[in-house]
Amino acid sequence: MDFSRNQIYIAVGAGVLLVLIFFGYLAWLNNQGPVLSKSEERDTLTGIPTSISLNPLRDHSSEKAAAVFIRAMRDGKCREQLSEWEHDYRRKYA
Repeated sequence: MDFSRNQIYIAVGAGVLLVLIFFGYLAWLNNQGPVLSKSEERDTLTGIPTSISLNPLRDHSSEKAAAVFIRAMRDGKCREQLSEWEHDYRRKYA
């Protein structure tokens, strides 16, 4: 099957357009916050939205630190984890 030059140009142009749209979407995601959207419905007890959409390009460092802490608590290392917390009741935090 032979393709004409116009058909090849159209196919290449469509491919380039799709790649540009994809990279534009990635640039848009990179400039967004960690939460992309929240549902209007809220839990009646806590008031937290029932579903949220998280940005896949968000910074995961706080989630990784929390996972290490929770894993240590689950494994029975509660005293070691909580001893690292500093409690200075004379200091004003807010």
